[in-house]
Amino acid sequence: PIMHAPVMPDSMSLRTSSGGLEAVYIGGLHLGRANALMSLARLIAPAVRDAGASLTISVYSVSPPTDQEMAGFRANDIVYGGGLREEEVSQVLARAHFALHVESFDDCHTSKSALSVSTKIPEYLASGACVIAYGPSKLASMRLIQANNIGFVVTEVDTPESIRSAATALFRSAEVRTQIAEAGFRFAKKHFDSRVVSSRFQSLINS
Repeated sequence: PIMHAPVMPDSMSLRTSSGGLEAVYIGGLHLGRANALMSLARLIAPAVRDAGASLTISVYSVSPPTDQEMAGFRANDIVYGGGLREEEVSQVLARAHFALHVESFDDCHTSKSALSVSTKIPEYLASGACVIAYGPSKLASMRLIQANNIGFVVTEVDTPESIRSAATALFRSAEVRTQIAEAGFRFAKKHFDSRVVSSRFQSLINS
């Protein structure tokens, strides 16, 4: 399927970490994603401490969290930033070190997202942020990111110990983050750039 195709810059902009690290989630909180964000925050917190880093997790959604979800966000140091206008999305992603893609592990939700790939993924990859993906390994979106090595992936097959070790390196090393982000940027440029998509579509019409 043809997903949202951003017009991509020729090169990826690099992030500085002098003011601390920032991770952002942009999208809906339905299908258990609010709880998935809290679970991910709890899971990576020890690695952030081990790395001696400072990480802000910001969530942007036009649908506000429930009172219970908001309490959970506060308990896990997640900041809810409200909804974003279309032109603000690229601005937020441009300053983020990480872009979060999360899916629920609950069976009642995975059946609804098993074959879908979020339209936000191309936008995340094109932004130059390092994608962190959290969810069941069987989901199409998780398989896309993991199979192409274009994000830091956390699934049910990973142990807390292995996650903590790998995530510590991720939060400690700008080089590790940049390598993943550059791989994602190249993938997006090859597959999702609107100019590439338009060219392929035109070729299909003319064939």
